[in-house]
Amino acid sequence: MTILITNDDGIDAMGLKVLTEMAKTMGDVYVLAPARQCSGKSRSITTNGTLHITPVNIAENVISYSVDGAPADCVRVAINYIMPVKPDLILSGINEGYNVGGNIVYSGTIGAALEGVAFGIPAIAYSMPANTDFKLVNKYLKTITEQIIADSDSNACLTNINFPNCSADDCKGVLWERQVDSVGLYKDYCEQRVLADGSTELRISAVMDCKGNKGTDIEALLNNYISVGKI
Repeated sequence: MTILITNDDGIDAMGLKVLTEMAKTMGDVYVLAPARQCSGKSRSITTNGTLHITPVNIAENVISYSVDGAPADCVRVAINYIMPVKPDLILSGINEGYNVGGNIVYSGTIGAALEGVAFGIPAIAYSMPANTDFKLVNKYLKTITEQIIADSDSNACLTNINFPNCSADDCKGVLWERQVDSVGLYKDYCEQRVLADGSTELRISAVMDCKGNKGTDIEALLNNYISVGKI
């Protein structure tokens, strides 16, 4: 198997390294990831200007580059210019923060994976809570990935995986075929202040505010299940 890995948290993100080490056991791995944090970039691409591509050392026996563009740029550069063959699979993540419900349309993690699907390549996106260790992820990561690959058909599609905010011991297992919730998990919280020149400065952050509908990705996570579903 030839595997392309990318993310939206940037080339130095720990989740990218964890995903790379797992993928090395499954085939030949290439990594192209943004040079800096690109969360919220969705499927944006660079249409004007240049992209700088820099060799980096992510892991032993892995060809890796940082790209000073968006996550979708990384996929396009990898397929069109870097990789000698078209990848069999694209892995995106492991994202720091959930990608579920209505909020996934903003995600660079999802956007990069969808870019792969547009090239006819199956893709898997991975997300986990921010500031959480990887014990739960490491327990299930390879098993879930291998199951998705084994069950895949000839159609290129995106499978979305989210790990709950709990310990490995408290995780209740995996719920498959979760639907993307019609509501968003996060709500905007806005602070504003008027500056001396009369302009207004807004600081917008996101807070979790949702219970989740039955059978959805959000419901699974809030009940300490790993959510797996197609997008």
